[in-house]
Amino acid sequence: MKGLILCRGLTFREFDSKRRFAETLESYNNQISATLSHVKFIKHLQSQGHDIDVAFDTIQTQHTNDLINLFEDNLKYCSLKNVMDIHTHYSLYRAVTNLEPVFYNVFYDFFVIIRNDMYLKDQFFEVFSPNDDKLKFISITWYKHRKTPENNPRVNDCLFFIPRRYFNVIRYLPTNAASDHHDILDIWLKEFPELEFDCYLKGYFDSNTKNDLNPFYKLVDRPEAENQDSDPNLKFPDDF
Repeated sequence: MKGLILCRGLTFREFDSKRRFAETLESYNNQISATLSHVKFIKHLQSQGHDIDVAFDTIQTQHTNDLINLFEDNLKYCSLKNVMDIHTHYSLYRAVTNLEPVFYNVFYDFFVIIRNDMYLKDQFFEVFSPNDDKLKFISITWYKHRKTPENNPRVNDCLFFIPRRYFNVIRYLPTNAASDHHDILDIWLKEFPELEFDCYLKGYFDSNTKNDLNPFYKLVDRPEAENQDSDPNLKFPDDF
């Protein structure tokens, strides 16, 4: 199968810093480790016979080329900005919309969106399958905030897996600061009532790994929690 992986968002961040681009030695090493985990994920898929292209979208920094070089020949599309987007929700919309013409020119079986500051753990590789025919998220957010305003599941928005049959959902991403990607199913289920979705984890986990230990990833620009916040016996969809 042929897949496109979009690595997007800010790089070289420090969570507790007032600066968005601290670019200290620690933030540099953390970002390199996150991007290397993406490269490892790509090579894992290639070892299974899949053809993987990479798109990279971020704000230009003095070390951006170090990340670009890690992707080697897999990198097919690169978008570097010199200024911040007006807000984080628009940044995802812009990164994905820039790629929309690609889907008319190249046949992809699946599309994965990953945050640049997201370190993928090996356990995720074991459950990921390009053959999935459902739209998939890492999990539903922690139990206390599990429902959207429309009473749909509130999703972890750090990673999206989109099979080819649902590529049209990328046309319906929020663009304003009042929107929340965690509530994206309020939009997508309205536009596509028959949409089928699932989660890689059946438990409830906050997307911020400073608040909630996640077995599949960590955000490298912040400390990692030692425990899961929600009761591990609560499962989606049974306890929703």
